[in-house]
Amino acid sequence: MKYWQSAIKIPLVNFALGILCLQILSVNPAIAQKFTLPVHKTQGSIKFETQHRRKDGSIFAVEIVANHLQFSELEYACYFARDITERKLAESELKKSHNLLQTVIEGTPDAIFAKDLQGRFLLINSMSATIMGKPVEELLNKDDRYFLPPELARVIRENDRQIMATGENQVLEEEVLKNGE
Repeated sequence: MKYWQSAIKIPLVNFALGILCLQILSVNPAIAQKFTLPVHKTQGSIKFETQHRRKDGSIFAVEIVANHLQFSELEYACYFARDITERKLAESELKKSHNLLQTVIEGTPDAIFAKDLQGRFLLINSMSATIMGKPVEELLNKDDRYFLPPELARVIRENDRQIMATGENQVLEEEVLKNGE
């Protein structure tokens, strides 16, 4: 088998990016170090994120998908690049929002948590975790049965269901001993 690994010209990258017909390895030579045709052949398709440089010199985030193709007796590496700048900006904003929420819920001496419809903890602050006698990471995605006696967990679950069913705010006093005892 003959191997042909040329930096395939990619007219599929959007005109606005200013990359039309640039060779992908000349846009970012570091890509050549990430994979070679024999790697493609064994792994099939490879997907990763990197940065590229436009003709004007500006840098932008891209997702690269590289595929191994065989046509007749030749083997090819086919690269597709997709601008992911907007996705990266959205991820950054989401992370900032999450960090702000964490700062707010950790900045209070009160126990704060949020559960999904199945009663699993989606969000929990360290005060809640301390009361329950478990680390925060251990409580996430678990329900009350994980750390409470079965009868108490059932009562709390019923209260949660009632609140979710009515959609009305309620103030309930639930006695939970430290460390679930």
